[in-house]
Amino acid sequence: LIAQALAAVGACEQIESVESPLARACTYGAVSGILVGGIGELWYRSLLKSFPGATYEAALRAILDLSLFAPVTLGLFVCAVAICERSDLEYVRYRLDKDWGHSIGKMWVLWGVGTTLSYLHVQPPWQPPLAMVLACVWHAFVSLRIHQPWQKATPRDAFRAQYLRDNRRNI
Repeated sequence: LIAQALAAVGACEQIESVESPLARACTYGAVSGILVGGIGELWYRSLLKSFPGATYEAALRAILDLSLFAPVTLGLFVCAVAICERSDLEYVRYRLDKDWGHSIGKMWVLWGVGTTLSYLHVQPPWQPPLAMVLACVWHAFVSLRIHQPWQKATPRDAFRAQYLRDNRRNI
């Protein structure tokens, strides 16, 4: 799996000279395959070994996943995609600030509600297709957020930030 993802990144490097959406899709897919696919598989297996069962244990696994693994993976994912797009630390900070904190609440709502509905109302054979639909919606949202244009801070924004920092100290 990791070798295939790295091969996809190598193929994307040849496409990137065109600056096409295909290059962004390849990079996004490769990073997603390594982080979410590879590391996520190990995480879920360790959760299943630690908390085997289908009722309360399943709820505990979902809570642990959404509270520990998902925020960390989302932050790493945003950083990795930003680094693949541009090797600029300021850009990575900007993307992390704009996309990570903003998306965590939406992630908890989408996956929390989706997982709860899946466990309560969906038959087990239909749970993986529901998870696939949720994953497609989630990745479309994250891709839309990550690939928004970069707006560097203007001098006026820097002045506002300095003004707020100075006044915060006086309070």
